Amino acid sequence: MEAPWSSDVADRRTVLPLFEALGQSQAANFVRLQINRRADLVEALRKWSLKKHGQFEIGYFGMHGYPGGISIGKDDIDLVKLADELSGRGLAEKTIHFSGCSVLRGEGRSEEILDAFHCRAVSGFTKPVEFLEGLGFELIFFDVITQFTYLGSAKKYLEKNYGELIDRLGFAFEVR
Repeated sequence: MEAPWSSDVADRRTVLPLFEALGQSQAANFVRLQINRRADLVEALRKWSLKKHGQFEIGYFGMHGYPGGISIGKDDIDLVKLADELSGRGLAEKTIHFSGCSVLRGEGRSEEILDAFHCRAVSGFTKPVEFLEGLGFELIFFDVITQFTYLGSAKKYLEKNYGELIDRLGFAFEVR
């Protein structure tokens, strides 16, 4: 799920190359949904939670962020309130990743969002992240988590092999 990164029509930034690389390497299948307003996001999340979409275990929120929330255009969306609206249905086996800056900033924020969505895992950044550097790390992250059966093992692997980068980017990964 990706929202426009800017109101400038000439801004061509997109996370699509990340997913194309993962798809071409056969690490993951993907469906890209354009999110232009809050209602689009709610509808996409409801569809994603359906059993018939169970093969899509990872949800990518490609949009600007702030501590505890995401932004679509000028609309700020509090994640705990959004999760309450969805009632956590169908997300127990899902991993949610927030690519926006600082979404998981704050003591206990990732645990709070994990609990609110009732999902398997939550990941994202606690700091502002440069667009391409974030995408580069996300490519590594998604490649790793698709190779491990247990996300706890994937987390340990990432910390061992990419700990310095994780710290510099302020990456957080909370697993049930």
